[in-house]
Amino acid sequence: MFKIGEYKEKIITRLLGIQQGAIFCNKAGRYDHAKDAEEFYRGLLNLFFNWDLKGLNTEKDPNYEGADLGDISKKIAVQITSESTSDKVHHSIKGFKNKSLNDGYNELYVFMYKGKADFRRADFYKTVDSAFVFDKAKHIMDNSDLCAKIKDAELGYIESIFNYLERSVSLSYNGLDEANDDLGIIGEIYDLIQKNKPKKSTDRETISIISSIDLIPKIRLNFPEEQIDQLKRLMLKTWDKKEIVKEFIEKQNQEDEISVNELIFQIQDDFCDIRGSNKSDAKIEDISFIKELSMKYLPDNKVKNPNYIANAEALVFYFFEFCNIGDKTLNNKPKQPTLFD
Repeated sequence: MFKIGEYKEKIITRLLGIQQGAIFCNKAGRYDHAKDAEEFYRGLLNLFFNWDLKGLNTEKDPNYEGADLGDISKKIAVQITSESTSDKVHHSIKGFKNKSLNDGYNELYVFMYKGKADFRRADFYKTVDSAFVFDKAKHIMDNSDLCAKIKDAELGYIESIFNYLERSVSLSYNGLDEANDDLGIIGEIYDLIQKNKPKKSTDRETISIISSIDLIPKIRLNFPEEQIDQLKRLMLKTWDKKEIVKEFIEKQNQEDEISVNELIFQIQDDFCDIRGSNKSDAKIEDISFIKELSMKYLPDNKVKNPNYIANAEALVFYFFEFCNIGDKTLNNKPKQPTLFD
């Protein structure tokens, strides 16, 4: 168990790493991380401030004006944003006045997870127009404010935040910049699986009708409706890497088709072990199976490395789409729907 000082140091490192990751993401023009940020900070802010924030964006109102999260019992609303401009604050205040105040909220926080700017010259008084109290020193926050809050905190409080950050890796994917050697990592993961798998005799007839599996209906067959958006966001994070996996596997297939076929069988067997079924085409039922299966393919010293995790998940998603992991639907139409249909 860590000492309290070590917990604090690790929390600060993770929070500032997430902030830097969001900056890298925006520079590279990669991934849609807004929804992930909302969910991540919903849980984190609840721990830091003992709030009970809920998501305000719903199917009926997918773009709730002025805020993303709310705790109606404490009358607090929070805007989560990657923007760090005074214009964004003005916009949030106007939206809060138009919508949230009428819905029973009376306090607005703007959380800028890329880091807030220096708003010494910014004046939000006219925009607020006495409708509610808004103190820019208090109500505009970023990760540095969270780091400051743990300075004199007790062990139980610190430990709960540390454990949350350890479980939550979603935003970490956004810190992957373009210099990472994805092909090298995928090759390392591939070699690890090949090294540890039992040998099986295979032939081409045993590989299932790869081109006829239709991804979107298959997702809906395998996962409950409430997990579909979460699954799509996870797939979007790994989508570019899945294309690199495809390139790698196709190249390996040309050089050693039997080993690739054995790899498919190994992934199917591992899925069966995790799923508790002897059928690799059993319904998956929960996104946690994807994550757990991916973790099996990480070197021991890389189990917390976001780039390795992302590539391992991309490998699993590739075979989820193109072989018998999970329940499947057949579709002989030449064009598959996209993830955005």
